[in-house]
This record gives sequence, C-alpha cells and structure tokens, in this order.
Amino acid sequence: YAKTGIFTLNENQWIDYYIQLSGVKPTLTNKEAILNESIFKVTFIGSEERIEAAKDLPEIQAWDLYKVRPLKKIFEFAGRGTSKGHGLKPLLAHLGIEASQLATFGDAPNDIPMFEIAGYSVAMDTGWKEAKAAAHAVSPVGPPESAFARAVCMLREQAKRIEVS
Repeated sequence: YAKTGIFTLNENQWIDYYIQLSGVKPTLTNKEAILNESIFKVTFIGSEERIEAAKDLPEIQAWDLYKVRPLKKIFEFAGRGTSKGHGLKPLLAHLGIEASQLATFGDAPNDIPMFEIAGYSVAMDTGWKEAKAAAHAVSPVGPPESAFARAVCMLREQAKRIEVS
C-alpha cells in the first residue's frame, strides 16, 4: 500500500484471493518501481502455514513496526501508530465523542487496539480467540453472516436494561 495506490510484485492465486476479499485489483509493478513509492503498509498473503512461519521470522520480528494478522492467510505490517485504535482517536476528537461513549465490533487481532480505547467492545462469536479475550463481550452464537447483527441486538438489549435501571 502506497500513497499512489496498491501494488503487487506478481499475479497469482493469492492476489486473486486479495481481490476477492477487497474488491480491489493491485497494480502489477517491479521491485525497482515500488522502492520509489511512499509505502505505508505491506501485506503478505499465503497459506496459513506459510503466514504463520513468516510472522515468526526473527528478521521480521526485529522490525519496529506494527505487525498484525487480520486473517489466517494475511499478515500485515505498517508504521507504529497505524492501528485501528490510533485511527479512531482523531475521528473521536473531530466528532466530539469521548472514547468511553464508543462501542466497537470486530473479530480479529487487528481489532484489539480499537477494543482497548472503546468504552464497550464486542467480538464476533466466530472471531479469533485473541479478539474474544480482549473484548468486553462476545456476540451470541449463530451463523457467521449474522454475527454483527446479533452483536448489535445484544448491545441494544443491554442499553435498554441500563435505561430501565
């Protein structure tokens, strides 16, 4: 990811996977051209086994970067201060909302920084164990496609109980 677009050094099944997830087709480029870009995030995409091995490489762990695995087949790293939590802070300030008034929803480790600043957080029941452990609550069990809706309904019911109290 660069200021001028999203780039890839090759086209393969993993780029097709990315396109399917994001709806965006990265521009094919080469190493020399990408080094002239202002890069702000790098994403590795591959098999779960390959991603697990890559994230634990000593040379990657030594980098002083924000590193996260948002999906089992994706590992990302970016500059410090680029998490969802850091991104929410200026938005909250702009809207004049206290973090304690914010409810957040997520399902993966990249959502944890957002959970940490929110007054209330809900992880999806189908989410990663790390996200569920970091959230204030977990959505009721059900089909993956309705996890968010169940989480919102749960939050609404809790808010009604607080109003009655």
